[in-house]
Amino acid sequence: MQTAAAKALDWMRQVVEFADGLHLANAEGSKAFISFDQDFIRAANTLGGIKVRALTPGAHRALREPAAGSRPDGDGKTQVEREGTECVGSG
Repeated sequence: MQTAAAKALDWMRQVVEFADGLHLANAEGSKAFISFDQDFIRAANTLGGIKVRALTPGAHRALREPAAGSRPDGDGKTQVEREGTECVGSG
């Protein structure tokens, strides 16, 4: 089994920068990888593995705001935390 750094080096030789490759390698097994960087998204999705998606304008609020239907006093959790989705981002 390759380490995250070894994968990042392999991917750097192909299409992505080392730091982006390291983030991507460490995200394996996550449900989502979200980035603002359109070039990285295209390149990373050619590698296979975890699907990298774009964060659309305004969507970042869902990562920070309490989920709809939460109690008025709230529990301090974001929608992502409430749903158990792991998000890793780059760029």
